Amino acid sequence: MTLNLVTRETSTHIDFPKFETGAPWWGGHLQTIAGALPTIRPSDLDHYPSERLFAPVLDGTGDTMVATLHRPISSDTSRCLILLIHGVSGSEDSSYILRSAAYFLNLGYPVLRANLRGAGPSRPLCKLQYNAGTTDDLVHLISMVPPDLRSNGIAAMGYSLGANVLMKFLGERGSSAPIKAAIAVSSPRDLAAVSRRFMRWDNALFQFAILSQLRTESVKPAAELSEQERNAALNARTIWDFDQTFTAPRNGFSSAEDYYTRSSCAAFLEHIAVPTLVIYAANDPIVPSDAYNQYRWDRNPKLVRLLSQSGGHCGFRGPDRHAYWHDACAARFLKSIAQP
Repeated sequence: MTLNLVTRETSTHIDFPKFETGAPWWGGHLQTIAGALPTIRPSDLDHYPSERLFAPVLDGTGDTMVATLHRPISSDTSRCLILLIHGVSGSEDSSYILRSAAYFLNLGYPVLRANLRGAGPSRPLCKLQYNAGTTDDLVHLISMVPPDLRSNGIAAMGYSLGANVLMKFLGERGSSAPIKAAIAVSSPRDLAAVSRRFMRWDNALFQFAILSQLRTESVKPAAELSEQERNAALNARTIWDFDQTFTAPRNGFSSAEDYYTRSSCAAFLEHIAVPTLVIYAANDPIVPSDAYNQYRWDRNPKLVRLLSQSGGHCGFRGPDRHAYWHDACAARFLKSIAQP
């Protein structure tokens, strides 16, 4: 079955809404831009009770990860906690994270907005930096959840690189994963293919924006870098170059190709043992559809596929700018999991 033939009806029995593009965000590139636009501010969440949480990374580095916990104003005591995991060059303040947080808080879910190691507020407290394969760090993020919010379990929602980290984590741990359900939005699946796709002329703006943010994030004062590493990060001209000269050697990989091969979540999908909703758009300009076309979905019944014709990369901007399609689908998925 090709991606063009996949419909929401063939994906699952859950009655997901059909995605309808909101004007004027037609096409994958514009949908991707719409998803990144700052339509919400951190201060918009101020009326929800919140607290800053810290978790030391127990690997001898002294690094500490940071997250923000929000509790809903009116809560259904049966709601699980939602752990939100950002993508590359993102943080707890990325627009898609803030929108999802507001959406789920309004439904009565407690929400933990995470910062991966060396991202956002974690940057001043970390010598090292996350990458697509740093799954062990999720254990420390989960450890932040207060005991009173653990009774109903944790559902994790990852975006782009964060979705790759999440699914690799779940595949590595199988039935012992400390998460009851997961949602993966626009996951790369094949990191090498994504890196090559960034080098296409029509993705020049996206590559420039992400690479600029990666350079800035990587060389901030708290980062423990050699002069060679600093120069490699600052002089990279493509994301592939950045990973070849900086990410790979800094994290024990022999090359960018080795890093991509060992860190891509595709090899771990069959071992995922918790219900996982996989959301992807056929017109995603960054993540090629081959990995979605070629995967045998019947190999793992825990994976619920929801493949749309449109939506871009972490976009899914419909007519209502306050309720993005992937959030609405994630909520229906979690509701189905909670039903006896």
